[in-house]
Amino acid sequence: MVQLTYKEFQELTVHNDRTGFDRKSVSDVSHLLSLQALWRGHRSRVLNDDPKLVKLRHRLREVSAEVQEEDKLCNKTSSALEYLLRYKHFSYILEALKNLETATRLSPECCEQLVDRGATNTIFTLIRSCNRSGPCMEVITFSIQILLNLSKVYRAQSRNHCVRL
Repeated sequence: MVQLTYKEFQELTVHNDRTGFDRKSVSDVSHLLSLQALWRGHRSRVLNDDPKLVKLRHRLREVSAEVQEEDKLCNKTSSALEYLLRYKHFSYILEALKNLETATRLSPECCEQLVDRGATNTIFTLIRSCNRSGPCMEVITFSIQILLNLSKVYRAQSRNHCVRL
């Protein structure tokens, strides 16, 4: 199989009188390159598959098919934000902080949503209201981890307001 880079393909299409190609648009080139990549991936899987990889691939397809709407990260973030902003019960707040820590670690969009909804002020207030008990220390740990995750995302960091402790 002939593998062409984008530049090589352009050179071929420029010399259409010699090769018989007509000048193609950029979208045609990108379609050809993506088809080429798909073919290479298919050949690689056919030649290099072992039973463990095949089993893993099938398991991933099964798990993806079984995913429910409330298990998606964006929905967990929304519900955790609601719990954090609305409820005062400690177990709900702790569970919400756990979900928010995971969401902010994995998704910059979730970080932006958190900052836009004003949850950072709530997190700072929550930290100030804690004492030295075990559950409060766990709340402080998750809260600080969320704030660190927010600071890692540039756009969220630029929107984050300074709050006096």
